Amino acid sequence: MFKQDHFTFWQKAIFKFRRPWMNDKTYAGWMLKRRLDSPGDIDNPKTFNEKIQWLKLYNRNPRYCRLADKYAVREYISGKIGDSYLNKLYAVYDKPEDIRLADLPDRFVLKATHGNGMNLIVPDKSAINERKAQITARRWLSSNYYRAGREWVYKGISRRVLCERLLTDYEGAAPMDYKIFCFNGLPRFIQVDVDRFQNHTRAFFDTEWRRQDFSLVYEETTRPLARPERLEEMIRLAHVLAEDIPFVRVDLYALPQPVFGEMTFYPENGFGPFRPAEWDARLGQLLRLSL
Repeated sequence: MFKQDHFTFWQKAIFKFRRPWMNDKTYAGWMLKRRLDSPGDIDNPKTFNEKIQWLKLYNRNPRYCRLADKYAVREYISGKIGDSYLNKLYAVYDKPEDIRLADLPDRFVLKATHGNGMNLIVPDKSAINERKAQITARRWLSSNYYRAGREWVYKGISRRVLCERLLTDYEGAAPMDYKIFCFNGLPRFIQVDVDRFQNHTRAFFDTEWRRQDFSLVYEETTRPLARPERLEEMIRLAHVLAEDIPFVRVDLYALPQPVFGEMTFYPENGFGPFRPAEWDARLGQLLRLSL
């Protein structure tokens, strides 16, 4: 992983002190400097990361909040591509104390609706403690994901916890997750993550499954990755779901039938370093904004 932080000790201290009172634009400028060593030009953006910041600040379509909501988005998916691409939903909880393991299957996953990284994977419910699961869910529901990174789409999402089917491949492992970058509705690149919970690496492909010579945040994997059996179908689905949206990343699992994962509007929160760095500008050229 090659995240960068170019701030001095005192700059970090000042940032930590000022952060709660910063407006979203000031925060974006500070973070571009901190992560990418660039002051950025948010009002006249050229790179991919700069344009993601512009979208966060100036393209605040309320519809995107529903699409970022991991529960509300299910209605959109159903209407656009059909229920068959949705993961099985076991329960929706407004209160952590409503989680009852006795009511759930032996294998499942819990996830929060209002942010990223709030997941509890349960391959065997007999091995977990119900009280601890409730405490974990309470911590999620008490967190303000918008305040953590100023990702606007999460600001007004109702905080709930979903329980869904635990997806696995033929060998019982986590299935491959294909993240399709869509620029002005058109799928362009596919991000594949490898060993996410151990030695996390990535690879990028174009829509013809040709390996690209760049990576984002994490090092490029050396592992050969086979073309998905239903790649064309996944690209078609992403195209339909991304219609009329300047930028969105559509995440799909392949079992091999595609299963919808989520829609992400700001990959790496728009502060992710590319390697080589020139790819930040090259992806930026693909994204047309209504300035």
